Amino acid sequence: MWRRPDAIVHAQFWAEDGKIFFEGALYRGLSSLWQPYGGYFHLYPRIVAWLCEASPLPYRYFPLAYNLAWLAGMALCIVCIWRLRTLSAGVRFALSLLLTLIPAGNEVMINLTNAQWILAAWILIYSMNEPSDSVLTNVAGYLLLAVSGLTTPMSIVFPALFLPAVFRYGSQQKYHHFINLAVIVITGGLQLTGLLGGSGRLHSTISEHTVNWLDIRFLKLVKDQYVYIFTGNTRLLSEAAYTIPLFLPVAALLIVTGIAALRKKSGIAFSFFLGGLLTLGAVMFESRHFLSDLHPFHAGTRYFYIPAYAFVCCLLVLADRPAPRFRMLQLALVLWMGVVTFTAFRPFRFPDKQWEKHARIMEEGGPVVVPVNPDPWTITFERRRDPGEGSTEGRVPK
Repeated sequence: MWRRPDAIVHAQFWAEDGKIFFEGALYRGLSSLWQPYGGYFHLYPRIVAWLCEASPLPYRYFPLAYNLAWLAGMALCIVCIWRLRTLSAGVRFALSLLLTLIPAGNEVMINLTNAQWILAAWILIYSMNEPSDSVLTNVAGYLLLAVSGLTTPMSIVFPALFLPAVFRYGSQQKYHHFINLAVIVITGGLQLTGLLGGSGRLHSTISEHTVNWLDIRFLKLVKDQYVYIFTGNTRLLSEAAYTIPLFLPVAALLIVTGIAALRKKSGIAFSFFLGGLLTLGAVMFESRHFLSDLHPFHAGTRYFYIPAYAFVCCLLVLADRPAPRFRMLQLALVLWMGVVTFTAFRPFRFPDKQWEKHARIMEEGGPVVVPVNPDPWTITFERRRDPGEGSTEGRVPK
C-alpha cells in the first residue's frame, strides 16, 4: 500500500487490464479465457476479468477487483515463503518484504497486467516447497501451478526448477514432485507452442536474422541490467562510465553466490539462483531483437523483477548461515542491497484518468472511449453483454 497507495483507494486499469482483459471478457465472454495475447496465454487475468464481467459488480469497482486479484497472487507467494521451514523466521520475513521492496518492481506492483510476474515468483518459490500432509492442499497446489503456468511464459524454462526434486526424494515425495514437474512441463509446452506458432515476438525473431550476441549494444544492456540489480533506480550509478569495471565484480559476485550455494548444498539458495538465471536468459533471448524494450529506465524494469528478486533472495539465504570463506562478502552485499532498496524505493501514483466518471456512463449503457494508463491505451465500450449471451466477437471494436 505504501508503494502503490492509489491501487486500493483510487483503483484504475493499467495497460492490458482494459484493452485486452476487460474488453476480451466484455465482447468474447468465456471464450476469452483461452485467447492468447503476445503469443502466449494469460489464464489468470482472463479468469479474473471474466468473473468480474459475469458478476453484477458495477464497473466502477472492476479495477479494484483486478488489483485485489494481484494481491491474492502476492499472498500466495508469502504463504509459500513461510512454508520454507528450514529458513529462519527472519530470513522468511525478509524474503516476503523483498517481493514489494525490490527496486526493479515499480511497474509490476498491484495491477492485473503484471500478475504474470508475481505468479512466476510464486512458481519459483513453490518449487522449493515440500508436499503437505493434506491431499486437498497438494491438489490445490497442482491446480494453482497449472493456472500460473498458463499465465506466465516463464513456465517454458521453469521445469528445470522441479527436475532435481524428482530424483532427490523418496517414493512418496517423489510422486508429488513428479506431478508438479508434469504440470509445469505441460503448461510450459502449451505456452511454447503458442509462441512458436502464433504472432508472438519469439515467432518473429526466429524468422529473422539472429542478433550477434557479441554486439556492443547487447553487451551494454547485459552490463546495465546486472548493475541495475545492484543500484536500483539510481541513474547516476547505473549509467556512469565506471559501471564497466563495476560490472565485472558484480558478475563475479553472482558467480561466487552460485558456487557457494552448491558448496553448501543449499537447495533453496541454488533454486533462487537458478530461477534468476533462467528468467534472465529467457528475457534476453526472447527480446534480442527488441533491446530498447529492456532499457532499465523505461518499461524494461518488469522484465528484471524476477532476476533481481531471485539473486537477492539467494544472497539472503546464504547469509543466514554463511560459510566462513564467504561470510564477510555475503553480509556486505546484503547490507548494500538494503541500502539500495531503501534509497531507490519510491511510492508512485498513476495519473487520474477519471475512471469513476467513465464507469457511470458505461453503467448507464452509453458508448464511450475510456482513457487508460499509460497513454495511449484506451477502452472502447459499446454495451454490456447480456447474461447468457454468446460471444460478440464479430462486433468487437477495433
